[in-house]
Amino acid sequence: MMQWKDVELQDGIASLDLQLSKEPVLGKWLIKATIEGKTVTKNIEIDKYTLPKFQLDVEPPSYLALDQREIPVSICARYTYGKLVTGRLEITLCLTKNGRSRKKRISCLKEIKNVTGCLEVNARELIEHRRNNFNFHLQIHATFTETSTGIKLKETARSPNVVRRSKTMTFVDVPQNFKPGLPIAFKGSAAYTIRRIIEFIQLPANQSIRLLIGPAWSKNTIAAYQACSSYEIVEVNIKIK
Repeated sequence: MMQWKDVELQDGIASLDLQLSKEPVLGKWLIKATIEGKTVTKNIEIDKYTLPKFQLDVEPPSYLALDQREIPVSICARYTYGKLVTGRLEITLCLTKNGRSRKKRISCLKEIKNVTGCLEVNARELIEHRRNNFNFHLQIHATFTETSTGIKLKETARSPNVVRRSKTMTFVDVPQNFKPGLPIAFKGSAAYTIRRIIEFIQLPANQSIRLLIGPAWSKNTIAAYQACSSYEIVEVNIKIK
């Protein structure tokens, strides 16, 4: 209990502090102020301080392809109310074989950094020289230690299995029969493949796409057309000799 008497006001306001003990009585407390015969009361509650919780989010690459220039892996530590956390991040990225191989880890990349919030790591070097093997994926292990409390969180994630190319070319409405010397019309589309979801590529205007037409990839059967700047399927009209 604490009491102040004959408190002087400044512009009608008084500011007072009550220093609590190391183990104060928990529960509801009553503040009572009396001025000129009028009394006002206010209830407050004193409870144990709870450290704010934080979470660690690991975002693997949406797809893993041998022709990718960058393979971004994003790690973020945030309090549940949104503020970024300061601490020490340890991240290990390993190219890992699928299945039950004895030696599952092919190669690994490890980074240890003091960060506030988020870090993005490029895992491109792990697949730099893997040109003929598609039986693997990227395994991610992250450990974050909060600076102020020493609390640790661990998270793991993995990428989809590797593919040769990040882009695919698809042809639709191709006629079953055609006559030499006459035009043949069909449609083609270029797209990124992202976890079984097809996202159309916006082709730059006047970009030339080469089509190899005919058996055995003959040099004499190369045709080209100009792609339009659109997400839509491009229609092709060429003459087959």
